[in-house]
Amino acid sequence: MVLASSRIWKTHEKIGFGNPSLTPVISIVDPKLMLSVPAKYTAYQGFDALFHHTEVMMSKGINLLSEAIALSAIKSIAEYLPRAVRNGQDLEAREHVAYGSTMAGITMQLTSTTAQHSMEHAMSAYHPSLPHGAGLILISKAFAEFFIEKKACDQQFIKMAQAMGIENAKKPEDFITALIQLQEACGVADLK
Repeated sequence: MVLASSRIWKTHEKIGFGNPSLTPVISIVDPKLMLSVPAKYTAYQGFDALFHHTEVMMSKGINLLSEAIALSAIKSIAEYLPRAVRNGQDLEAREHVAYGSTMAGITMQLTSTTAQHSMEHAMSAYHPSLPHGAGLILISKAFAEFFIEKKACDQQFIKMAQAMGIENAKKPEDFITALIQLQEACGVADLK
């Protein structure tokens, strides 16, 4: 293990790993424990959860169950994350964001994701002071635009835009509009 970890430090790798023995038997998700999280980290975490779901929605492996959960979580995060960022003591908002975050683990187990998280892991491996959620926000618009340009999953983007509050969304670009609006509402639209 020491050899592997020293190689990872030298090469700036940030890799995932898994083992069935690491799967928790129980998880305690208590929004009261989140009340002291600062606004910017609330936003970063919320977008991290959001992007797990958007990657599931863009995946070729999407299925009936993962789509239903992902769209529910996307709606919840889009509606309540701005409130949680504005007022960290808003327990209802914290609860809904926690729901979206918790569901991310489930949807990722049901469906493979795409490359946005992997791309960000490379960024924060080379720039350790870059918070993961901030890195995801930085690349999110261009990442979605690439999929839209390739017409890879137009209907999925429309469904996500609708879940994010653009009820009359009819084109995939409406997702970009919803994404930018959410970033602006959470004060993270101008990260550099």
